[in-house]
Amino acid sequence: MKLSTKNNENPSDIKWVHDRNGDILRWRDGNIKVKAEGVSKDEDGSLRFQSVSLKDTGTYTYTAFNTDGTEIGKGDAEIKVYEKVPKPTVKINCSADGNAALTCDMENSKDQSLTVSWYEDGKLIQNEIKPQVFLSSTQVQENKPYSCETHNPVSRDESESVTVSCEGPGLGKLFGLDFWIVVGILSGGGALLLLLTCVLIICAWSKKHQQDEEEFGLADLTPDHTDTNTKAQIQAQPPPLHQDEDEENPAPIPYLSTKH
Repeated sequence: MKLSTKNNENPSDIKWVHDRNGDILRWRDGNIKVKAEGVSKDEDGSLRFQSVSLKDTGTYTYTAFNTDGTEIGKGDAEIKVYEKVPKPTVKINCSADGNAALTCDMENSKDQSLTVSWYEDGKLIQNEIKPQVFLSSTQVQENKPYSCETHNPVSRDESESVTVSCEGPGLGKLFGLDFWIVVGILSGGGALLLLLTCVLIICAWSKKHQQDEEEFGLADLTPDHTDTNTKAQIQAQPPPLHQDEDEENPAPIPYLSTKH
């Protein structure tokens, strides 16, 4: 990498200074007075780097003079070195009211140039330097996947998608299960109980109806109790007396004769 000068002639004296690390190179009358590790000077005074790292990021200023000490050039140049973006992870922080704050964790990266993009179900919803996005309780209950992507001018990486789950007011867990799962189970159980109740009522009514029909049939085949008593009374009466014959043939009256 090379930082070039803009002077019109080759200097006899040049100095390069870094805004954070101080003097980088000082060359005068063909002799190197100061030289940082990994740098060298071209004939026109340009500064050349064998390689760069994060510590080389910053602004470099040079001043060049000719042989009689007259300034022939002055300027600055900037170097930006970016580290490879680490793979981020999504961390979820739920509040008591069911809202959620999602944080794109970047392994404590100090790279201030990182931009964070947030995706909801694959669609971009935020693209800022801020590593957080906030969801309302309504958004949380939609159970959509969220992911974040970190990137700088030279690299990018994306987290795994996560589905946010928070316990809002009045919701939560019952018997160790999610509230809505319990509601679904109870709803299905209630419908089944209602169905069983209807089946039992129909079976009981059918059995009672069958018993009533059987009892009614037996009643038709059994003689009436009143008829039985009447027949018994008729059979118990003695035969009638034949009074007519006695009246037609009366018994003879004895005749008594008296002799004088």
